[in-house]
Amino acid sequence: MSESPSELETLTRLARELVDRVNDLNAATGSTIIGLVRETRNNRRLIWLVAIGFVLDVILTIAMAFVVSGVSSNNSRIDQVNSRLNEEQTVQRAKGLCPMYKLFIDSEKFTPPNQTPDQVKARSEAFKIIHQSYDALNCKKITG
Repeated sequence: MSESPSELETLTRLARELVDRVNDLNAATGSTIIGLVRETRNNRRLIWLVAIGFVLDVILTIAMAFVVSGVSSNNSRIDQVNSRLNEEQTVQRAKGLCPMYKLFIDSEKFTPPNQTPDQVKARSEAFKIIHQSYDALNCKKITG
């Protein structure tokens, strides 16, 4: 196998080019591996952040459920207090107004003399309203 010097030089040159390309590929592979390691590290951080976000979301959802439950419970208690207060006000109002309405109704029996027909009509309408109010407050229970 006798090769001429020009073929030997060509083979040597080609071998050097091949070695240079292999070295370039090694360098590129090293930088690619370093990039992949960085990306892997970033992906792990993002996975941890997503996991922490999920846990926080679950915790906040549970906390909001307790808050909504507490608000609902408070609204129910406030409604009960308002109902009792309205009932008590109605009873107190009736206790205060019923005796007065009873006096007005009892005074209906005593008709003032010398009334004009308009006065009689106005008095009749006024006593009609007094009777309606007396009935609306259920004053018969209170005054007897």
